[in-house]
Amino acid sequence: MSTTARNLRSACIALAVLALALACESEEATCTALPTFTLSAPAIAPTTAGSAIQVEIRRSGTACAYAGGGADIKLETLGGGSVSPATLTVPEAGAKLVWTLGPAPIRQTLSVVGTPDAQLALTAEVAAPVVPQTFGDVHAFLLAEGITSTTEDLAIAADGTIALGVDGAVIEVRQSSDGKVTISKRKLSGDPLPRAHGLAYDRQGTLWTADPAGGALHAIAKDGTVKTHLTAVEGTPLDGPNDVAVDPGDRVLLSDPCRGELYYYDPKAGKVTDIEPFDLLTEGGPNGFAFQGDTLYVVTENTTLLCPKAKKKPPVTANLAALFRLSAKDGVFGPRTLVEGGLGVFGDGMAFDALGNLYVIVDTIANVAIDESRVMVLRAGESKLVPFVAFKKSAILANVAFGRGPLGDTTMFAALLAIPPFTAPEQRGLVRFEVGVKGLALLP
Repeated sequence: MSTTARNLRSACIALAVLALALACESEEATCTALPTFTLSAPAIAPTTAGSAIQVEIRRSGTACAYAGGGADIKLETLGGGSVSPATLTVPEAGAKLVWTLGPAPIRQTLSVVGTPDAQLALTAEVAAPVVPQTFGDVHAFLLAEGITSTTEDLAIAADGTIALGVDGAVIEVRQSSDGKVTISKRKLSGDPLPRAHGLAYDRQGTLWTADPAGGALHAIAKDGTVKTHLTAVEGTPLDGPNDVAVDPGDRVLLSDPCRGELYYYDPKAGKVTDIEPFDLLTEGGPNGFAFQGDTLYVVTENTTLLCPKAKKKPPVTANLAALFRLSAKDGVFGPRTLVEGGLGVFGDGMAFDALGNLYVIVDTIANVAIDESRVMVLRAGESKLVPFVAFKKSAILANVAFGRGPLGDTTMFAALLAIPPFTAPEQRGLVRFEVGVKGLALLP
C-alpha cells in the first residue's frame, strides 16, 4: 500500500472515530437533560397544621439516561412542613407523595430541586390554634425568690440565654444541650431598676430595658451594672416607657404609649434624635416593634386602662390596636403608613422569621377583661393578619422572640403577663411553640 493510501485510510478511521464520539456526546447531552415536572394536588381549604396533602407528580420530556426509564429527583419544602418521600424515581406514569404542612399559617412551597418552574405554592390557614407548651417553671422560681410581680418582656442572647423582665430584677433562663432548663436571677448593681419591662440586646451584649415604674430607659452592661440613660424628652418626663429595640447602627428605639410617642435615642450622643407622635384617640399609643432592614413595624394599643395620667382617653373597648410601617434609619423616622387597623384593643410584641413573615401579639377584651390573647401573622407580601396561636381568657401574651443556640431557631418563645383578677398569679413565665421556619433575632 502506498504512503498516500495509508494516510487516506488513517484519516478515514480518525474521522469515523470523531463522528462516533460526537454522536455519543450528542446522545448523552440529549438523554441527561432533566425532564419537566408538574406537581398537582386537590383544592385545599383552610386546614390544620400537620395536614397531609396528597400530591401527584408527573414528568414530560426525555428521560433515557435514567435507570428503568424513570427520573431520580429530589424535592424540598419552604415555609415549614415536610415531604415523603423526599427523593424518588418518577416513571412515565407519574408518582405520588405526601406533603405534610407545617404549623404556621404562612405560604408554604413544595418544589423539585433544580427546577423552580415545577412547584406548588399553597397557603395553609391554621383553623385550630397551636397549643403552646410551658417552658421552665418560672412561677415557682419567682415565688422562691419572693418576687410577686408579673413577667413581661423577653430578649434572647446569641448563646440562647433568655432574659425575662420582672419588678426590680432580670431573670435568666437557660436550656442545656440535654434539654435541662435552669433559672437564675441576674446580679445587678448601679442605678435602681424598679421594673424591667421592654428588653433588647445590642451588638456589644448590653441589655437595654424600658422601665415604666421608674419612667426611664436603662442599659445593663455585661457585668450587671445598670446605667440610666433617659428619663425625660424635651423637658417632659417619660410617662410609661414600654418597649425597646436596637437598629443596625446600635441606636435605641423606645416606645412610650402613654405619651403616644416613639423615640430614636443615640447612646453615643446621649440624646433623642427624632420623635414619632401618634394620636391616642384614633391610632392608639405605640407599643411593640421590629425591624426589617431599615423598615420599622410598630403596633399600637388602647391606653385608657394602662395610662391613668393620659389626657386623651378613648373608650375602653375601642379597637385601636393597629399595625404601622415606617422607615427608621440613621436616627431619623420616615413617613408612616397603616398596614392594618382595628386588630383589637392591645397590640404588643412582635418578631420576624427568615422568610419575611411578621408575628404580632394582639389582645381583644370583653366586659373590661382580656377575652383572647393571640399571635397573628402578617404573611410576606400581604396586608391582612391571620391568626396563629391563641389563649382564650386563660393567659395573656406579652412578647415573642425566636430561639437561638440550644433553644432552636424555629421555635418561638413568648413571655406571659399575670394581671389579677384578669389572670391567675401563676399565669406568668414562658411558653414556647414550634413555627417550623427559621426565625430572625430581634437585633437586625
